[in-house]
Amino acid sequence: MDCEQVQDEILEVFTAPRSAGDTRAYVRDAVRVHLAGCAACATFAKKQQALDRGLAQVFVAPRLSPHVRAAIRERARHGRRQYWSDLLPDAVHFASCAVVTLIALIVLPVSASTVLGVGALSTVLTHAVLTAFHESLDAADDLAL
Repeated sequence: MDCEQVQDEILEVFTAPRSAGDTRAYVRDAVRVHLAGCAACATFAKKQQALDRGLAQVFVAPRLSPHVRAAIRERARHGRRQYWSDLLPDAVHFASCAVVTLIALIVLPVSASTVLGVGALSTVLTHAVLTAFHESLDAADDLAL
């Protein structure tokens, strides 16, 4: 391994700690061998370890109570439900436009291509208006918070 690869591996240890069952033991061994023979990389590793210890003393992660964790989980579950409820108006809009277009195909004495074209155009335009209206409501909610 060259110095750049070793230094990348050293930094990787701090950003994504490896588990005890890590299958990349050969990489760790190669880094150890390189550090034994390269003073620059050994110094780099020592500086990174000292920096990590210093940051760990300054920035202590807060301990969260079980109530906070439960509230976060519930909010995440609620967010997933909210996603589907956000899609429901769009689904209803497209389904109702399709039904109206099909009825128009049957009832109106106009060519099918005209009915389909007008149906598609009105679907796209009304969807654009509904989307703009929905986004303005979301923006108003964000301002209220």
